[in-house]
Formats: sequence, C-alpha cells, structure tokens
Amino acid sequence: MRLSLNRYLCLITLCALSVNNCLALVSPSLSKPNYFHALWKGVITQPGNSPYSVIIDISANRYRVNYDSLNCDGHLDLIEKSENKLIFQEILIIGESSCTSGGKVILRKSGPGKVSYEWVGRDNKAKATGVLFNHKRQPARSEACKNKTADSICM
Repeated sequence: MRLSLNRYLCLITLCALSVNNCLALVSPSLSKPNYFHALWKGVITQPGNSPYSVIIDISANRYRVNYDSLNCDGHLDLIEKSENKLIFQEILIIGESSCTSGGKVILRKSGPGKVSYEWVGRDNKAKATGVLFNHKRQPARSEACKNKTADSICM
C-alpha cells in the first residue's frame, strides 16, 4: 500500500493517539464489525463419525476454532473473504492425534444469525458440514464490578 506524505503523517499522528484509529486507516475491514464477527456454535456431521460440536470465535483480528467434544483446538488463517463467505485454513494446536489439521473451513451466510459450515480436508475428499448459530458474547465486566465497588447492580 502506497501512502501520500500527508496521509502518512496523519497515520502516524492517529496511531500515536489511538490504535483503533490507526487500524481503521491501515485496514478498514479489520476495524469495522461485520456479519461474521461473532461467536458461532453448532453441531457438525461427517460421514463415518458421530456428530460433534464446534465453536468458532471470529473477532476483528482473531479467528479461533474449538471442537470441544473431540478435545481439539486451534486457529484459523483467513485466506479468502467476501460479503457472504469466509474461507480459512485450519491449524490445530491441541488434539492433532484425534482431529485432522490443515483442512479448509468455509463459512457462508445462510440466514439471520446463522452460517453454514463446511470442512474440506487436504485431499479435497473428506468433508464435514453443519449449521452454526450466532451466540452473543458476554460484555466485559468493569473493574468496579470485578472489585465490587460499584453502586450499580453488577451481574
């Protein structure tokens, strides 16, 4: 990306004032939320295996995957995106002996609050599918609530 001198100076100034403003200038897609930025949960089916659960956590710059019932966990590298679809390379860090790492995970919008899930193995033959639903994240608790010093009700 080539920046003009004025934009470059503006970028440095904004970065000094706020990391979020800096991210917005460098990569607008990372700074603004979109449909896929959510905590997605669902059940996956794969021929020859029992159904299993998956949790995918997508935020502005973090993509995590967890197959809780299989004790597998890792991250997703975004390799392609459009308004209606994301394609990731899956890299499992935990549970490689019980799960296959290195496949592609494809998420597609499929209705309000849900996405279709497809996993394709490196051989392009192994396949798993399912539907994931958007689960709202719990808001972070304020320091006052954590320390129980707030006058308001803390949950």
